[in-house]
Amino acid sequence: MFRVKNSSMVMGYDSIKIPCRNGLEFGENNNQIVFDLGRDIGMANLKNAVIEIDVNINGSDNAPCLQLNRVNGGQSLIQRIRVRSNGRLLEELDNYNLYSALHYAASQDNGILNKRTITEGCAHSYKIQDNPYVTQNEAAAAGDALNTAAQCWKYIDRKLQIPILGGIFQSERSLPLMAIPLEVEIILAKGVHAMYSNPVLTDAIACADVGAVQVDTLT
Repeated sequence: MFRVKNSSMVMGYDSIKIPCRNGLEFGENNNQIVFDLGRDIGMANLKNAVIEIDVNINGSDNAPCLQLNRVNGGQSLIQRIRVRSNGRLLEELDNYNLYSALHYAASQDNGILNKRTITEGCAHSYKIQDNPYVTQNEAAAAGDALNTAAQCWKYIDRKLQIPILGGIFQSERSLPLMAIPLEVEIILAKGVHAMYSNPVLTDAIACADVGAVQVDTLT
């Protein structure tokens, strides 16, 4: 009886973080993000690569309870992605936020959505209890009521890890960066295109106690 020889080779791997070339804080007035995947990285499994971001929604005192698009979460912040190698454009994804929304709307199920609510800032709805970018209330003493909108919720910072849904970054094969170094440019979308809210559950509605209905109205 002969046993087939296993010719596969077990190779170790390293997980690395690459900072942006042009800064660490970005917004509507500073919306270009650039980072390099250099030759020194070697072979890279880009399908498992993610963009790690800290989202801070700076709402004013009168701003409604906002969140990113519930379907594609952090992907809604990206307007365009360009991938270059040695100055040559290899891939360009325009209207990336719309593309990612269509991709997830057509392919997701509840199990995937539950995972993405944790990693990508998605949500099951625009209701405040599903909003991952706010804390829902503050501690109150026993018997005290939360009687102002500011006491109902407040924004919190949220760390997201979002994949890139482009062709190069979705390939199952490892990419030899020692021969094909990459430059990735990301253009951020305007906030008005990425932010959503539930018009019924915003702080335009006073957070006050509601009187009980009369008994004779119950059936």
